[in-house]
Amino acid sequence: MYILCNEEPFWMSLCLRRAKGPLDYKGSWKKTTLHLEGVAPENDAYKKPLHFDGFNSLYLYKRFYRCNTSLDGFSFDDGNVERRRDISLDEFSKEYDAKKPVLLSGLADSWPASNTWTIDQLVEKYGEVPFRISQRSPNKISMKFKDYISYMKLQRDEDPLYVFDDKVRETVL
Repeated sequence: MYILCNEEPFWMSLCLRRAKGPLDYKGSWKKTTLHLEGVAPENDAYKKPLHFDGFNSLYLYKRFYRCNTSLDGFSFDDGNVERRRDISLDEFSKEYDAKKPVLLSGLADSWPASNTWTIDQLVEKYGEVPFRISQRSPNKISMKFKDYISYMKLQRDEDPLYVFDDKVRETVL
């Protein structure tokens, strides 16, 4: 029961149902929920999780694996899909359009945003701006952009939150 009650998806669901304003992620969903509930950090609820040698659960392991596996160890299979750079519209239409797949590369190399939309630059400009985020509850949850970036770097959620704000254009322009 201890293990199941300390599952991050449990705390995420609880947190998102109870949140009433901009969400300040505290490094884990359990800590964030306890913070929302006003539980002091020195309370026993914050203590380091226990470990249980010999306990096995394929269900919990699969979730743990999906949340903590990096894609860095995987490589893309070049397979038999051709890669093209600097292809004309006419050439694309003749050789590929509705005929065979092709991977087009270099399309955004000269796009100015590729140099100006870094995480640091966006945080500097929009860090204090709250954005609506995806959630599993009917509540409208928002996070300041800087808090979302902190969450993004720390989270290990199987189903992570993402910015989902249909008014983002009005917000940033």
